[in-house]
Amino acid sequence: MKPTIFVGIDISKLTLDFAVIKEVDFVLTKKIENSAKGINEFMGTLKSDFRSTRGNTVYCAEQMGIYAKFLKEVFWRRKAHICFETPLQIWLSLGIQREKSDVLDAMRIADYARKNAGTLKFWSPPRSCIEKLRTLRSIRKKLLKIRAMIMSTKTVESHFLTGVRRDEVWKYSNASLKSVESDVKIIEKEMAEIVDHDEQLRELVGLITSVPQVGEIIAIEMIILTNEFRDITSPKKFACFCGIAPFSRTSGTSVNRKPKISPIGNKDMKKILHLAAIQSAKPGKTSIKTYYARKVGEGKNKMSVLNAVRNKLVRVIFACVREKKPYEERV
Repeated sequence: MKPTIFVGIDISKLTLDFAVIKEVDFVLTKKIENSAKGINEFMGTLKSDFRSTRGNTVYCAEQMGIYAKFLKEVFWRRKAHICFETPLQIWLSLGIQREKSDVLDAMRIADYARKNAGTLKFWSPPRSCIEKLRTLRSIRKKLLKIRAMIMSTKTVESHFLTGVRRDEVWKYSNASLKSVESDVKIIEKEMAEIVDHDEQLRELVGLITSVPQVGEIIAIEMIILTNEFRDITSPKKFACFCGIAPFSRTSGTSVNRKPKISPIGNKDMKKILHLAAIQSAKPGKTSIKTYYARKVGEGKNKMSVLNAVRNKLVRVIFACVREKKPYEERV
């Protein structure tokens, strides 16, 4: 059935703003409490007042992390069609916008859903083990940021403080640092246990980590971001998602720039892929090390070659997963 009702949802911490389009006209805007009860009541109103069904109604919202928890739970239980788009994707599609409010944002999201109804990708929840990994990964990232803050503070203190004063300050910093590092190890152990207890995850991690210089952290991050390689199946799309795919800029005869990577992308994934690329490029007898040395020897920019190594790692990982075969070195 072709959808005729399009609902845009602007998500906030405490409230949800709904805007409803029927055919081409806005027929309703409403603010409700961000709770399962409020969402169920609103969907009941849509059903009674506008004859909304699973077949004729499309919902769209921005991906807002934990703030969308109740929305996801209710929609999955009702098996309703909802699409979660990145805020940037919706914002760039709107053109020039001067005014902003929650109601206007909901209306714009509804209009986005109406215009792109044929290409929207509806959300389905990942397996529970992936959700657990996602939660632990999020906590680990926060702890690593705290550790980096403590370490950077210690560097400054070592330069400006001396003697007893520095030792007094470091006493508390060291205690905090040890606590954070202990928590990180506990979380990493829990993540490893989740992988070990799930056959599918264990197989995927084994395939990914068979690639030289690719460890469990990269493997788990890729599994979470791709939903076990279901949502993103192409290495090129994943490279775009991470912000490591180069794009050219040409126009007529005056603009002809070299291909460059875009600043838009998942910076965390980009960072850990960069660290893996650096390790892969160190002298040795592997195809990637040979490739890096050859390109640098030809006079190529080292950062450009490292980015090519990042892309090569992504392609190799996706090939291993697709073929369900571990990496085999071919020098």
